[in-house]
Amino acid sequence: MTTHATVRPAVMSERQWYNFGVGFYFAAGGVNTVLFPWLVAVVLHLPAAWVGFAQMAANLPLLTIVLLGGAIADRTELRRHLLRMQLLVTIPTLFLAACELLGTLSYSALLTYGVLIGTISALVMPARDAALTRIALRDARDLPRAVAAATGLQYGGQLVGIMIGGIAEHVGLIIMLGIIAALVLIAAAATSQLAPQPAPANPKPFRGAILGEMRDGIAEAFASRRIRTVIIHMLINGFIFMGVFMVGFPILIRDIYAGSSIELAIFNMSFLVGIIGVSFAVAMGKPIQRQGRAIMISLLIGVACLIAMQFAPSFPLLALATLVWGVCGGFSVSLSRAIVQEAAPASHRARIISIFQLAALGGAPVGALLVGFIIQWLGTNNLLFFAAVWLAANWLALFFFSNLWRLERIAPDAAAK
Repeated sequence: MTTHATVRPAVMSERQWYNFGVGFYFAAGGVNTVLFPWLVAVVLHLPAAWVGFAQMAANLPLLTIVLLGGAIADRTELRRHLLRMQLLVTIPTLFLAACELLGTLSYSALLTYGVLIGTISALVMPARDAALTRIALRDARDLPRAVAAATGLQYGGQLVGIMIGGIAEHVGLIIMLGIIAALVLIAAAATSQLAPQPAPANPKPFRGAILGEMRDGIAEAFASRRIRTVIIHMLINGFIFMGVFMVGFPILIRDIYAGSSIELAIFNMSFLVGIIGVSFAVAMGKPIQRQGRAIMISLLIGVACLIAMQFAPSFPLLALATLVWGVCGGFSVSLSRAIVQEAAPASHRARIISIFQLAALGGAPVGALLVGFIIQWLGTNNLLFFAAVWLAANWLALFFFSNLWRLERIAPDAAAK
């Protein structure tokens, strides 16, 4: 007698498990997006330069660790690596909770917490995006839509986390840290459901030392004109953009609008709603053929948004302009990231993604410190106008001295190779 085993259908596909994990991981990050600057700027009530230094320290690992993270991701099994890194997030949360319980919460404790979280994030980012590329190319061969959908879920998770972070002043630090730890553990559980993702076969042999692999990734990225152009675009715009977002707006909300964690959360939510909306629009709409031109137009509208924010007479109008600014930012980042992931060869994909992330976010430490001193020099009221002038000058440089305006989408079959 022949028996047939009953095969149960999978509860969720691998891509759905991946997106589920991304949502919860970034929800934890969203809580921290409000919690960290609120602790430094409002609870400790430190000057702008000190806030800038704290944000610089928290983001410094993006300059020093993210390339290493890409090299590690290209030579390791991604599921196990991601799972370990996500579990490590519980260590700095326990450290900060202990400081609060012992009454030793201080600027140095917050710096330690920020650096630990930043280091783990820098190791997670390239591995996470490399895993998405492999899953998307197996599941749906339209990588730009998969990237846009993941970007939307990423920022959607952040939005939920920011909403939670807005109640920090009402529930206290210990509960907020417990929420962060719980969200990360759920993300790790989702990651454990992915199929193993061993390092791909590499037609180009590694140079042996991991520093050599990092140099090899940089060389491969800048050998491609498409990738090189997008990386330069992200690099020259990223540091002032990130500095204004991380330092300028917390100080603006504190000093001009007399706000606290709730107003800071509303501002972040406005920005992320714009990013989420446009990310899902890109994912569900027709593929954009003239990707570079779309990026350039969104950058120009972003400059106009900064000018509008400069003259916003009330917090609701500031939040509205911020929403439109988020639409522009989400459009630019989604398309830029898709261009890089399409063009990157499988053998170097995680390393090239880490270089893109370094260009996009690596300016944050410099930008945070610089914006803190700009506020001290020009005053909070003039910061946004300065940022608009800077980004407009960069837009003109990209238009006249790069080929970004002319970049078009490459075929999905070519991207899969």
